[in-house]
Amino acid sequence: MKEVKIIKRYQNRKLYDTHESSYVTLDEIAKMIKSGEDLRVIDNKTKNDITASTLTQLLYESENSAFCGSLEGNHPSRRRLLLRLHSSQDQL
Repeated sequence: MKEVKIIKRYQNRKLYDTHESSYVTLDEIAKMIKSGEDLRVIDNKTKNDITASTLTQLLYESENSAFCGSLEGNHPSRRRLLLRLHSSQDQL
């Protein structure tokens, strides 16, 4: 079974990849998802799973800027993000 990568989101809105021990950006999270990595985003203070809201933010950013140019239109990576968001909502 694939290991789930844990990303912690701190109060200052920084995202920390616990597997790589480094800070990451939303763009890097998009690349992780495009490469097929399974991940969860956890609020460091409350320990709540905020994966769905983080993916929603990522989709919003991609719609409103050139943030993730490869996610425009009906690109397979965009569909993968949408499916991931949908499956995250089902788990809530």
